Amino acid sequence: MSNALFPELPGLTFDMKCNSEFNTIVHKPANGREVRGSFSAYPMWIFSLNYSHLDDQSYGDLETLHGFILQRRGRFDSFLYDYKNANTVTNGVLGTGNGSRTEWPLTRVWGGFTEPVENPNQVESITLDDEVVDTGDYTISTAGVLNFATAPVADAVIRWTGSYYFRCRFGSDVTDFTEFLSKIYRHEDFQFRGSPVEKV
Repeated sequence: MSNALFPELPGLTFDMKCNSEFNTIVHKPANGREVRGSFSAYPMWIFSLNYSHLDDQSYGDLETLHGFILQRRGRFDSFLYDYKNANTVTNGVLGTGNGSRTEWPLTRVWGGFTEPVENPNQVESITLDDEVVDTGDYTISTAGVLNFATAPVADAVIRWTGSYYFRCRFGSDVTDFTEFLSKIYRHEDFQFRGSPVEKV
């Protein structure tokens, strides 16, 4: 499991799609009354990029991106992706203290849906009832668990502000770069999948 960060390529232009995918089994018996079973509490997020302009002559876009894929050995190794449209939490509520509990997992809320954050990037602040907690009074694990040195008092509201990554893997072991001008390439429907949760 790699913590390598998906590269930002200075010469490229692209269109992006981002979709969520759950794992649900639907059984429809003869009487027509469906029975459904959900096998994932949190979705897999599927990113699809249409790279229309990878400039390998001026910026080395192709070499940078292809090299990153080769280092991951296609779908084998994971990586971190900084999805700019959804990578921050501001004053996100983690819960309330009870005087004895010291650990809380970081979470994010997206459209009312709460999802764990298990790949934190930076934690800017932790607050108790809107008072900033000194950084020496807590730790954040690499798995995104907040641990207080002293349990917050009962009913104290715990919030966090910071950023996070998606842990991802590529969607295919095969690359499909097309050179349409000298040292200028494109790659249509370049896919990878991941989650703020450790799912891949």
